[in-house]
Amino acid sequence: MNRKITPLVLILTALAVVPVASAGPAENPGLYLTFFEANYSFALGTRIDKCILCHTAPTGGARNPYGRNYWENGLNFTIIEQDDPDGDGFTNIDEIDARTFPGEAIDFPQFGVGLTADAPAKTMVTGISAIYTLAIIGLIAIYLKI
Repeated sequence: MNRKITPLVLILTALAVVPVASAGPAENPGLYLTFFEANYSFALGTRIDKCILCHTAPTGGARNPYGRNYWENGLNFTIIEQDDPDGDGFTNIDEIDARTFPGEAIDFPQFGVGLTADAPAKTMVTGISAIYTLAIIGLIAIYLKI
């Protein structure tokens, strides 16, 4: 009986711990920028690699259209790549490739600047969903060894 309860306890513990671990970025806003950098390493250190990427002020504060788009879509950059939340006619990914701010309508790619056929490939699942994925994989691995 004890052996049957162990997997259930592990799963319930993980479900309790994962949301706490997911809350991390809210307590450490720089973590969102780290997620962005992990997805778009080519943007690391550029003009868009700052809090104002998603916020209306350089130090944070209210979210701009791109920040709201990211937040409302489960903190997943990949899902919103084809969106245009600032309405300037360029998708988020086109703006990121061109190193312009996807949440600022007056900042958009100029003709021929940054929009190339060899734009870097983008990565998969991001942010909080990655934490859940890792937790589930860990649980499966633990369960299979029991």
